[in-house]
Amino acid sequence: MKKTILLILAAAILFAACSVYAEEPPAFSTFGEAVNAAMRTAEEGDTPYCISGEGYCIALIRQEGRFFRAVTFFDEHGYELYNAFVDASAPEEGKIAEDEHRALDDYLMTLPVQYTEELTVVPLGREELDAMAGKTIAEVMSEPWEMGMMNYPEDADANGDVIFPMVKGFCRYELAIDEPFEVYQERRACDHYDPVTVMSLRNYEDLTVKYVRYSGLSDNMLFLRYQADGTRADAADICHTDAETIFETLAGLEWSYCSGAGAWSSDMTIQADGSFICEYHDSDMGDSADAYPNGTLYFATFRGRMSMAEQADENTWRIRVDELCKDPGEEEILDGIRYVPADSCGLSEGDIMTLYAPGTPADVLSEEMQFWAQIMYQENPDVLENWFLGSEANDSGFVGYPAVSMENP
Repeated sequence: MKKTILLILAAAILFAACSVYAEEPPAFSTFGEAVNAAMRTAEEGDTPYCISGEGYCIALIRQEGRFFRAVTFFDEHGYELYNAFVDASAPEEGKIAEDEHRALDDYLMTLPVQYTEELTVVPLGREELDAMAGKTIAEVMSEPWEMGMMNYPEDADANGDVIFPMVKGFCRYELAIDEPFEVYQERRACDHYDPVTVMSLRNYEDLTVKYVRYSGLSDNMLFLRYQADGTRADAADICHTDAETIFETLAGLEWSYCSGAGAWSSDMTIQADGSFICEYHDSDMGDSADAYPNGTLYFATFRGRMSMAEQADENTWRIRVDELCKDPGEEEILDGIRYVPADSCGLSEGDIMTLYAPGTPADVLSEEMQFWAQIMYQENPDVLENWFLGSEANDSGFVGYPAVSMENP
């Protein structure tokens, strides 16, 4: 699966908290001007700017202890250059297409800055953090503010505590559980691993919190899904979701149709004009022979075009598959693997699929569509956390995940 890439042009953010004043934010006519200001004011460890596969780029500027975010959106040519860069790169192999990257970077620097906003960074106070000790993880996570687990603890720290790295808004925290390390290991052994959200809290909700402590600033400043005050925005607030530009939003996402188990998936990229490529693969290591000891891989590549049939409501659209054709493929054996052309990808020409925005109540979907929407892996199973494009006719559904981030070497 070729993943959309978020280019972050530095190391991790280590910003300090800031005070908010009434002065107007700095003004920039082009994104290049904003980047120059970000580079001049950056301190060691700062991330001056980023280019996002979701269709925008951001420069972060320091000014007298305050932080400002200058935002520029891609135009059509920007999307073309970005897609050329993604197509020429192979991040899983550590390959970055430098020429395409440079062309994209140079062009985006000429685009106008749409707006500049000041970011409010207010870490939770000591009293608030101390009040979490003794509660269960479920109780902590049910507070009005939202914290989200980032990944699993690799091991207990020097004091023997199991530390969960967590994020709220623009701040990072560490949550320690007041349980033996063996208890954590037992829970993790039976956890439901999800490669997209990385982990689930289901098996840890009853564990007692020992302490929560502030650990620095997060890179959420680089994502427009977080508003200027650090709270998470609704998808409609950050994306072009009107009838004319819906595909611009879909083009900034990675689309995957899979069960969450097994070795098969259909992975799709959608362009701003509605054209798409869908690649299907299914590995069967048990289907082997002397000529192909490494098993069999079924594959197919489909190309086509979609259009919007109608907008049903503020969270729902009908998407028509106008064209669908399969690339030719032949059975062959390479490197001990038998490659066999397949005929399925979860799409069919003429089908009218339903597109749901993040925040849509989950009970709007049928049980089958909730399965394909990966509801069972979400922290909150009551609403969709990601975009979802489902087909009742084909009993299939593609989840649209945000761009996957990767440091630029």
